[in-house]
Amino acid sequence: MALCHHYQDASAVADDSSLRRVAQPWSETEEFFGQGDPAILAERLIELAALARQGLAVGEHLYCWVCV
Repeated sequence: MALCHHYQDASAVADDSSLRRVAQPWSETEEFFGQGDPAILAERLIELAALARQGLAVGEHLYCWVCV
């Protein structure tokens, strides 16, 4: 659970240009099989950051579920 709080805090303070920079190497990970589009991933990160900010503003938290 602590990892989610760290992610929420970090994404809430990240600016759009930082999130776009993060999307580039993320798009190159093997999970995307060379098909990751950094522009699309950046937009999803920006949307998630907005959600994180909204949650923090009203005392709510993100719930993270990871399947590996």
